[in-house]
Parts: sequence; C-alpha cells; structure tokens
Amino acid sequence: MDDTCSLCENSVEDLGLCSIHYTAYKNLNDGYRKWLQAYGENLHMGEYLKNIIGLQDSGKTVREVASHLLKNELRI
Repeated sequence: MDDTCSLCENSVEDLGLCSIHYTAYKNLNDGYRKWLQAYGENLHMGEYLKNIIGLQDSGKTVREVASHLLKNELRI
C-alpha cells in the first residue's frame, strides 16, 4: 500500500490524499452541494469541476484536486 498522497509526497490522511489535499477535497464536496442548490440538480460533477478549475479565485490545491478527480473520472 502506498502511504504518499496521490498528488504530492506528503503522508496520506484519507482517500489517498494528504491532509492538505483532503481538506481541498472536502471543500470541493461542500461547494458542489451549494452549487447544486444555486444552479439546480442538473449540474454535472464534471461541469462543476471544470468551472472550479477555470475560476481565478480557486486556489492551487483545489485546482489540483479538481483536475485529479476529472482525470481519473472520480466523483466527490
């Protein structure tokens, strides 16, 4: 079993991610629920993640996790 984060060399906390990337993952999850309320239940995960990646206000770590999820076709 690999004990390093899927996105960096830090130790894994949960879901194959270090504490920093796992926090970004949780924030993406919370944000997706809020976007669903705001934009309707028809907002697909991939569309949400692409929007997050494109936002200038999105932090580097959040963009890394969003890109990882898209690339690997993973869901939040």
